Amino acid sequence: MTGTIAKRALAAGALAALALTGSGCIWLLAGAAAGAGTVAYVNGELTKKYGEPYSRVWPAVDGAVKGLGLQVESDQHDGMVGRIKAKRADGETVQIGVEMKAERLTEVSVRTGLMKRDDSQLVIDEIDRRLGMR
Repeated sequence: MTGTIAKRALAAGALAALALTGSGCIWLLAGAAAGAGTVAYVNGELTKKYGEPYSRVWPAVDGAVKGLGLQVESDQHDGMVGRIKAKRADGETVQIGVEMKAERLTEVSVRTGLMKRDDSQLVIDEIDRRLGMR
């Protein structure tokens, strides 16, 4: 009897994992399981948490935008939260949000259009490079 219950529990867990993987929710689970350095792609927005203070991350984000040659349309920030809206040369809008979550935890989110994860990843990669992570 115990073997049957264990098999059912294993099957239910495998089915749940398969369902989550197929729907893209596995990124969300990965983000919840770890802390800084976690990357999640949900609803067209790529989000990464950095184990760095906002005061260090914001200049890296600003530098990444300029380094990638994006044309800044708006730039609003203070010591806790910031938002940049920019355009690529092809007219595609890039939106970047930066938010201090704790003293040494800052979240960066990048949206470059629905289903354009690779484009958002390029921005995250440039931020990483400026923070000395690549």
